[in-house]
Amino acid sequence: MTPANRRFWPYDEVSIARESPSSPRVLISTPWLTFTVKIDDDSLAKTDAIIGKMQSGALSPHDINDLSWFFSALAERPVAYILPRGQEFGVDTHQLIDRTIDYSTPQSAVNSLIPEKNSVASRYAEQALQMPWSWDHRAVLDFARTPTGLDPESLFTVARRFHLLNDLENNKTGELLEYVQNLKDDSEKFRRASALIVRQNHHITQQCDPTLRAALPLAKGAEKAVLDFIQAESGHDKILLKALTALGTIPDSIPALDVTVALMDVFETVARRNLLGFAMVVDIFERTSYQEEDPMTSLLKSGGEERAGRQMDIHRAINDSGGHENVALGFLSKMKSVDEEYAREALFLAELVTLIIHQVSSDTLRFLRK
Repeated sequence: MTPANRRFWPYDEVSIARESPSSPRVLISTPWLTFTVKIDDDSLAKTDAIIGKMQSGALSPHDINDLSWFFSALAERPVAYILPRGQEFGVDTHQLIDRTIDYSTPQSAVNSLIPEKNSVASRYAEQALQMPWSWDHRAVLDFARTPTGLDPESLFTVARRFHLLNDLENNKTGELLEYVQNLKDDSEKFRRASALIVRQNHHITQQCDPTLRAALPLAKGAEKAVLDFIQAESGHDKILLKALTALGTIPDSIPALDVTVALMDVFETVARRNLLGFAMVVDIFERTSYQEEDPMTSLLKSGGEERAGRQMDIHRAINDSGGHENVALGFLSKMKSVDEEYAREALFLAELVTLIIHQVSSDTLRFLRK
């Protein structure tokens, strides 16, 4: 299904308004992203009607066609749900592999997914994953319901919104970068701290190929899309290795923190179990800062490490040119409706990765402050 054929409904947090009464540009605002789009003259009246209804809280199911017209043009941005389809769709059936995983808590999930005693992941889970789950599965399942089950694309967009909301509350990347920024008067401390951040990204890219390939046995009709993505991600670790070299170090001299190792171990296990969960997790990894320049690039340049910053620029440019913002949604193009057990597992897995990935920055900051 192409974006033009999908039905959309704006996320609860989205607001839209004209930049000014005479401007053809419309401002789309969310807590995680703000941008403008230019509206053609012959579409302004229709757009104004949508703006008026959204601002007055008067949207109804009768507005789905107009909303879908407007938000389909913004499909590359995380601003709308994909509504469940009414007709049959997809050709691939995906079901739970087994029922052996204990999803009662995030910690028990890690211990079941990676049962090896004294593993990095289990050690990390014991220390850092004592919180309960927070995503509202019942609301998600009710929203995504179709006559034949649950629409995976609808589930995907709800998980995306949940992740973005968690990101606003728990992502400490800004605090981490500010801490390192304040070290720039001491070039050696600045380089070591910067290298630790780059090293975490380097470990992630090092593990990317085997992690993504773990999804291939379950991919079915998504195999080509997953293989294309694997190819697009190939070699990114070498780019980040050059950044580390520019910072005067090598990977073996800088630790991959437990949180980073656990993150990729869990990601690989997700890939082996649940293609919908895998797609949700890839989407989490492919979120961008939506800034003109990568924040890490800006940090490195501010500290006089332009050579390392250029490598981070190259890394981001490759991702941006690949159009990876919605690549994971493409993995679901052949998937039929799924049952509740499969959908719940996907949501648990996506929330688990959300919890861990938000601790990468906070754990890196904690390590630097020791």
